[in-house]
Amino acid sequence: MTISVPQAQLFFLAFTRIMAVIIHVPVFGGQNIPTQVRIGLGFALAMVLFPWQPLPPDAVTIGSLSYGLAIGREIIIGTLVGFSADLAFGAIQMAGSAMGMGSGFESSRIFNPALGEAGSAFDQILL
Repeated sequence: MTISVPQAQLFFLAFTRIMAVIIHVPVFGGQNIPTQVRIGLGFALAMVLFPWQPLPPDAVTIGSLSYGLAIGREIIIGTLVGFSADLAFGAIQMAGSAMGMGSGFESSRIFNPALGEAGSAFDQILL
C-alpha cells in the first residue's frame, strides 16, 4: 500500500484535531491517564476515522504556510469541541451538586479522580 504526501498531510490534520479534543475532555485530559496512552488513543482514532476523510483525486501537497494555517485551524476546532464537551461535563456536575444539596448528600463530599476535584455522591452517579 502506497501512501502519498497529501494522504499523510490529511492524516496528520485529523490526528491534530483528535488530540486537541482529547486534551480538553475532562476524562482523558487529567493527570491520571499517561501521555503515551492519550497519544496512542488519538493515533488509533485517527487511523479508524481516516478512511472516511475525503481525498480528491487531484490532491496536491499543501504548501508550508497554508499547512501551518491548516494545523492552527484544526487545533482551534478541536479545542472548541473539547471545551464544549468540558461544558457539558460541568453542567452535569452542577446538576448533581444541586441535587445533592437538596437531598442532604452534599455533606459527604468524596474525591473524584476523573475530574480532579471533590464532589457529592450524585456527582459521582451522574458522571
